[in-house]
Amino acid sequence: MTSSIDKAREAWGGELPEWVEALACECDAHGQRATAARIGYSQTVVNHVLSAKYGQSGETTARGKLSAVEMAVRGTLLQQSVTCPLLGEIPTDRCNENQKAPWASHNPTRVLLYRACRNGCVNSRIKPK
Repeated sequence: MTSSIDKAREAWGGELPEWVEALACECDAHGQRATAARIGYSQTVVNHVLSAKYGQSGETTARGKLSAVEMAVRGTLLQQSVTCPLLGEIPTDRCNENQKAPWASHNPTRVLLYRACRNGCVNSRIKPK
């Protein structure tokens, strides 16, 4: 059986991005299902990322989704963080979750985050309307 790291290297063509290598190593250590649950994505998404098939349709939205997976891996597995203009230093996966969260008028912090994520935050992947 081929290891996840070997599968990823073959699919990605040699040198792996740091986050893909971390994802593959985590899969080899704990399995795809457990790794997928840990980063908050499905096993299918993890498999497609390792196979370099995720977001290959050329659509902007697909590439955007790949960057969301990257943020989840960087925050969860690599413990990387970004500086949020409202919350200060936060893990990249939490930044991603804040960007995906829907409008919530009952929570003042959520309102501020919703607006900040859509109005020029350097960490935002949300396209301006």
